[in-house]
Amino acid sequence: MAAVTCWAEHVWLPQSTAAHRHLLLEEAWGLLLSPATAELIQRQLKNSRKAALELDVVMHTLSDLGDGKAQDLARLCEIAHVGRLGPEEAANVGALLGLPH
Repeated sequence: MAAVTCWAEHVWLPQSTAAHRHLLLEEAWGLLLSPATAELIQRQLKNSRKAALELDVVMHTLSDLGDGKAQDLARLCEIAHVGRLGPEEAANVGALLGLPH
């Protein structure tokens, strides 16, 4: 993740002529559990609007994030696509993302 972030910040974003860019992090729970990579992703998020970057984070369930920094980053998402969840998981996801009951 450090190599990808460095490449994205110093090569891809400055040299790209695209009007809008997408960075997809699949199975992101594994990346977000590491405090170091969570910090890198947070930096990408903070600079995403200025860089015309859309950061798409894909995971099966938010409960994989554990506690701490990863959940803080989940709260920053502007759009969340949520599939079928059991009642307990739905309550947890709703509380984490501030969704209505």
